[in-house]
Amino acid sequence: TMTGAVFTNLTRDHLDYHGTMAAYGEAKAKLFKREELHFSVLNFDDPFGRQLYEQLAGQCDRVRYSLHEAQTELWLRDFAPGGDGFRAQVDGQWGPFELQVPLLGSFNASNVLAAVATVLTLGVPRERVIEAASRLVPPPGRLEKFSSHDGRHVVVDYAHTPDALANALAALRPHATGRLICVFGCGGDRDPGKRPEMAREAEAAADVVIVTDDNPRTEDPAAIVRDVVAGFTEPARHQVIHDRADAIRQAIALAGPQDLVLIAGKGHEAYQEINGQKVPFSDAEQVRHRLNLNGGVA
Repeated sequence: TMTGAVFTNLTRDHLDYHGTMAAYGEAKAKLFKREELHFSVLNFDDPFGRQLYEQLAGQCDRVRYSLHEAQTELWLRDFAPGGDGFRAQVDGQWGPFELQVPLLGSFNASNVLAAVATVLTLGVPRERVIEAASRLVPPPGRLEKFSSHDGRHVVVDYAHTPDALANALAALRPHATGRLICVFGCGGDRDPGKRPEMAREAEAAADVVIVTDDNPRTEDPAAIVRDVVAGFTEPARHQVIHDRADAIRQAIALAGPQDLVLIAGKGHEAYQEINGQKVPFSDAEQVRHRLNLNGGVA
């Protein structure tokens, strides 16, 4: 049986399946209304998380976590980003303690709080939780960082929605002392409304933007890119390079040692879907090759 459930966020995704945000929210809420649930861990920084908190009163134990709200069950007192991760001072019903986490980005602080709140609620000793947090590694393609011997830094991330792209760029900004360079595209045969929004988020948060092909599927890549480019307000700040391998190569060539390159949209995927065919392609392998790290493709 299921003991607990964790709510992290509700953002624009899967609308091709659910139709509306309200329907998507309803689908997520069903998980938290199951009778066997003993507790729910809720992101109190998300409006839908606050809504769930009210809805679940009297149904199960409710554990809130927050990056901003003191007096929740687990909250972030201080956040300090570093080159290879962050330090977090947290407080709440388990008392004050410090976490050293080898992950990038404040949104990962939110994810870590969700996990920490869950295992502490399950009764795992605090010392074991602190130790485990210090050994976390990102899943492949989720703010996965690659660094070359000559000091260039590239991050591969699955961000393929406007919200996720904004979060990834915001997460990386404190870790970049120079420019933030962003490479992204949009998938074909999926929610076209997000395409200009992706451009707006990239333009607002990155210094240099390269638009490329993602998984065009059965759509014309040029038509997808036209939809994306319509969202830019400053045409001079972006360029279009359809060939994804070439876009990655050029972005890395632009980067100096203080800069950070984000390759967004495909993350862990080992293929590109073009004209109904799955063609072998890995952002991570392309990056390893361009940075002369072992394991890259030629």
